[in-house]
Amino acid sequence: MSTQVSIHIAVPRPLFQSVMHLRQRFFRWSLILSFLLLLLTGCGHYSMQEVRLAFEGGKLEDALAHLDKGNSGKARLPYLFERGLIAHYANRFEESNQVFDIAENTA
Repeated sequence: MSTQVSIHIAVPRPLFQSVMHLRQRFFRWSLILSFLLLLLTGCGHYSMQEVRLAFEGGKLEDALAHLDKGNSGKARLPYLFERGLIAHYANRFEESNQVFDIAENTA
């Protein structure tokens, strides 16, 4: 006849409930933050797609116009880098240098 030994670890009920409550709150907040991040990156992606298509098509003036239209002021440094680069390729060297100077002072 074999004997089975079972070990039970008693976890206090309030501790278990508080851990589960924290896990649920963490999961809920991570879902909310993930949704907001997806929403924010999705909004900026559309205007940058227009800028890239115009840039790759050689329509540098249109790329600058799309870039200025999509600039909301939230991400100033990436905007300045993109504007300086496109201005450089459009042979607007003075403007490009000024924009890169502003980006340097912003950083």
